[in-house]
Amino acid sequence: KQTKSSGIYLREARETTQLFGRTEKQLDSLKRFQRRELLRIGARQILKEANVDTTSAELAALADAIIEVVVQLGCRDRASEGEIVFENELAVVGLGKLGGEELNFSSDIDLMFVYDRDGDLKEPHNRISTYHEFYNRLSEFVVRRLTEHTSEGHLYRVDMRLRPEGSSGSLALSRAAYMLYYEARGELWERQMLLKARVVAGNKEVGERWLRDVQPFVLPRTLLASPMEEIARIKSMIEARLPGEENIKLGSGGIRDIEFVVQALQLLNGGGDARLRERNTILAISRLAEASHITATERRRLQSAYRFLRTVEDRLQLLHAMQKHSLPESRDETEVLAKQLGFRGIREFEHELWRHRSRVRSVFKSVFRLEKRNRPKSWIDMKSELRSGKLTGRLRKAGFLDYEESARNIADLVREIPDLLDEKTLHRLISLARKHGAPDWCVGNFLTLASSQPIKRTFRQALTDDGMLDLLVLLCSRSSRLTRYLSSEPLLFESIVSRPDEILSVDRGWSFLHSHDLPRYKTYNEFKIAMRLIVGKASIERATSELSELADGIIRELFDQAVSEIREKGLRRDVALVALGKLGGNEITFESDLDLIVVYDGGGKPRTTKMAQELVQQFTESIKGIYEVDFRLRPEGKNSPLATEFSYYRSYLQDRVSLWERQSLLKARVLAGDKHFVSEVLAHLRRFTFDAPLTGGWTQEVLSMRTRMEAERSRLPKGEDLKFGKGGLVDLEFLMQVLQLRFGRMHEGIRDPNMFRLARALSTADILPKSQVTALQRNLALFRLLETFVRLNSEKPEFVIPTEASHRQAIVAALGLPSAKEFRSRLSSTRKENQRLFMKILKAAEAQ
Repeated sequence: KQTKSSGIYLREARETTQLFGRTEKQLDSLKRFQRRELLRIGARQILKEANVDTTSAELAALADAIIEVVVQLGCRDRASEGEIVFENELAVVGLGKLGGEELNFSSDIDLMFVYDRDGDLKEPHNRISTYHEFYNRLSEFVVRRLTEHTSEGHLYRVDMRLRPEGSSGSLALSRAAYMLYYEARGELWERQMLLKARVVAGNKEVGERWLRDVQPFVLPRTLLASPMEEIARIKSMIEARLPGEENIKLGSGGIRDIEFVVQALQLLNGGGDARLRERNTILAISRLAEASHITATERRRLQSAYRFLRTVEDRLQLLHAMQKHSLPESRDETEVLAKQLGFRGIREFEHELWRHRSRVRSVFKSVFRLEKRNRPKSWIDMKSELRSGKLTGRLRKAGFLDYEESARNIADLVREIPDLLDEKTLHRLISLARKHGAPDWCVGNFLTLASSQPIKRTFRQALTDDGMLDLLVLLCSRSSRLTRYLSSEPLLFESIVSRPDEILSVDRGWSFLHSHDLPRYKTYNEFKIAMRLIVGKASIERATSELSELADGIIRELFDQAVSEIREKGLRRDVALVALGKLGGNEITFESDLDLIVVYDGGGKPRTTKMAQELVQQFTESIKGIYEVDFRLRPEGKNSPLATEFSYYRSYLQDRVSLWERQSLLKARVLAGDKHFVSEVLAHLRRFTFDAPLTGGWTQEVLSMRTRMEAERSRLPKGEDLKFGKGGLVDLEFLMQVLQLRFGRMHEGIRDPNMFRLARALSTADILPKSQVTALQRNLALFRLLETFVRLNSEKPEFVIPTEASHRQAIVAALGLPSAKEFRSRLSSTRKENQRLFMKILKAAEAQ
């Protein structure tokens, strides 16, 4: 029956975990402890020994204690791994209901992590050299351990999306980095969110200093603009997306109405009145009444409704054992809920619910003065146009395909960005979408950008610049993948808006990300390359070359790091990293897998073999999340060791290699390794590939392999696969490889692994008629460009033309073709020509 504080919970949680030695066992014991306490707290509420205020505070105190224990386990693990001897400077900040000490039984917990300062560690370990890297590693441990499922269940669902940059941002930032972000790009919703920020675990002193840091941002003494209209607009959008009124949290007159009333008044008045800086909703309502911002009647009604709705929410979550905010659909379940809440039946419960929600809505309207705010006439005109069909007719004339869907998207756009109510701006948007050839695709992607809260302020500024609007419309017309990524990356979006010339320059950018966030460094620079391709500043040959150069640099760096670390453990022999496939040819596209093999000089020592395998594993782990690497082209494929001993490799190439493996080695290019060994490996591969005699019937073997690839590797209906299908990209690759195998021994110029350069070399080698070389170059450029834009508009790996008309229209526009009909005709004739070229060249090679 005791009400426990976080101190009591912390002591009990520590005692629970101290019974075990291993981290996993300690965490399982913590989960059992949590379940026991949740049962106790729930029973007290059901038996009316504790009201919802007490229950919510206890649930928050329990969460505080559990998070603190997990942080301590993380610190202990870091120390036991020998990473660093340190005094923890990481603070865990709770937001939302956890921050307000008003947690539910099945609430997510919203967290942020902050550490005191950036800088270098005194004693770097395991490639961690900065505080940023170290505390992000510790934060990852905490989030993973709180959320992971075992046989004992999980502790909490953790939501980290409220941090700067959202899901794409670093888990932990220094105090200074937070301030830099909030001062430059902080939004109203972030000020609103930080009203509930509370230090729940970790270094409390660091956390409290951070809270003082952000206070002027959250509650400035002087407001440049009232937050009321924006908060009311956000609430209106939330309600518009709900299917009905059953949601007691988000619906009209629900919990969120109360929270928004409180937070809006705090933001409006808290800068000059310290009494209003209260995280807990019930207590904040009292403070607002004491300061005469709401009446005594409004205070009673809001507090009574909040307690009632939170109790209903708790019972829903206890009833369903999950996070739930909507009333039951079945009358039987509603009857059970009503009885649990002490009502005689459904009608009495529903009447009480209606009474509270209508009173809350009345206060909400009064505070936000909704009944006095008139919508602009242009908005009414927009809604009228949508209902009457005038807007759809307008879009139909502008070349839209699904004009009804696009009209709905434009209506959503206007709701997100009121600036588009201006007829001139809207007309400009529609005209640009038409100009760039894929208006439906453009408007859908444009809505993705407009709906992104982190970039909204910068996005609205961009609409006032005609050149920037044109660039964004072009981007949205050409790539859904890039648009989605841009919508989640405020730093990248600001770079485009403020420094478009840098985005479109050939130089690499964002070097500051290179040392601590290599995945984003890679993706940002890939975005840069894609933009140059889209605006016409880079050809498809140049774009694939730049993507390959970017990959080369990252791969070399990570491989050299792995080699250096393995050498510290005793590796003394030489190694080489060989690229194959598109990477070997310097022609990867977006989301390409990277084909690699590792060759080493074993020297007959088993220890070297073991360390070479460890090298590949360490390199593979370091590149995870940056590129997908594939080592299956090594001798014996997936059944063999990851690293290949050089003397064995030479023997394998001489006695057992198949023709298709020889074909794959036409793309071989050594990326990294010991200088003299690299030269030796490359020379041997070249001699084998180009100088070894071809066996009788080799062209039939190539044809058989090509036929088998189409039958076995294509998972698409016949005729749809543009890579493995007849006349597809593989036909072009195979016919050029046939020419290299047949003539590469005599013509060193055609040994180039890059298909674009190889096609040019063929034009001077007098091997093919000029007409065939011209067709080869033209078709190669078309298929590579087509493949790239298919990748930029799909999450799937297949090279296939989309069936949706608006999606296909985007591909057609990217290729610069006037219509889908022209595209189909061009594609069909190109595939037939590829087939003819392949068979002609195969027969010619056999005859010679």
